[in-house]
Amino acid sequence: MKQTTATTYSIAFFGFLLAAGCGPTSKEASTEQSTGFAMDLSTEDFSKYSTDSTCILLDVRTDEEFQSGHIPGALMIDYYAENFAERISTLDKAKTIYIYCRSGGRSGRAMKIMQEQGFDRLYNLDGGIKAWTGAGRAVSYPDQP
Repeated sequence: MKQTTATTYSIAFFGFLLAAGCGPTSKEASTEQSTGFAMDLSTEDFSKYSTDSTCILLDVRTDEEFQSGHIPGALMIDYYAENFAERISTLDKAKTIYIYCRSGGRSGRAMKIMQEQGFDRLYNLDGGIKAWTGAGRAVSYPDQP
């Protein structure tokens, strides 16, 4: 895949999750909108933490949307796919998951499904990939023939 440059940032995790995964520190997390064990993050905070190799970066858009540009390193599981819940259930619940879609709606609904399945470290990109690209953040594209 052809990638634009992306910077990997050091990570920290708030409260009791510090030893278990990656995510914002408690000071940073307190400025974000929390929804139980799931939280919306700004593009700035999302870019700081989502590139860590111990986390899962999840794109819940369609394959066509994914192919039109995605955050480097993202795994795609289509929210509209018939087997979405089944495919999500195969992910490691012990990992922190950063999730995004086009504008934040599907990823927010996907987080609720994931919480019901026992995932408890979920971060949603507020505004989706539209906010990501609007902030000038890196995206990847499939190789050209």
